[in-house]
Amino acid sequence: MLYEVSPFTEPTNHDDNSEEYVVKSVLGAELKDYVGGFPLINTLIEIENGTRFHSMEIAVHFIEQYALQNNFAVFKHKSEKFPDGTCRKRVFKCDLGGRYTEKLLRPTLGKEKSKGTKKQGCMWQMNVNRRINSPIVTKLWNR
Repeated sequence: MLYEVSPFTEPTNHDDNSEEYVVKSVLGAELKDYVGGFPLINTLIEIENGTRFHSMEIAVHFIEQYALQNNFAVFKHKSEKFPDGTCRKRVFKCDLGGRYTEKLLRPTLGKEKSKGTKKQGCMWQMNVNRRINSPIVTKLWNR
């Protein structure tokens, strides 16, 4: 079954006559009772400061789909939990972020291995926060 998520779409016309749908302020309420893995999102996703989601799982899914649409990958850098065990905060970062630090684990006996790195210093970061009994809210650093 192909399922397309488009909760709050807004048609936009650019110089050509084709329409493009943009998802804004995604709540994810239509995925609340979804059983199994979430579907791929075929509409263009725009996540901005203050975007609200229905649950942390839906927020994670939308962030991963956003990264996929924009040709990069994210990893879950940090998370915090409430005393009851539910997720309070999650920090996502670009996998190209940071700097490579060379580590020598053992002597190479005269051989020097030059390993490359994919690190490029990307500063993209998204914080996803939730207060007790409230929706999920994002904060984005897109540098």
